[in-house]
Amino acid sequence: MTTINFIPKQAHPHTPTPELMAELMGNVSYDVAINALISLVSPISDGASLHDIGSSTGVVTQAIIDSYPSVSISIHDSDNYVAMV
Repeated sequence: MTTINFIPKQAHPHTPTPELMAELMGNVSYDVAINALISLVSPISDGASLHDIGSSTGVVTQAIIDSYPSVSISIHDSDNYVAMV
């Protein structure tokens, strides 16, 4: 029997970087956001102002932008961890 010595990467709770979060999460947040925008959210009107609270690496903001390419939207991002915004 072959033993595989695999140790998963772990993020220290006080030092996550956008690069590490992107590597660990892949496209999960983006895919969930796209599906939610398509199935749960009313169409976003031209000139809308949105606030992405806890924006982290900005993938949900990017999903919004990608879902409404011809709509002028103002998006404000915030996160408790300054390096993520």
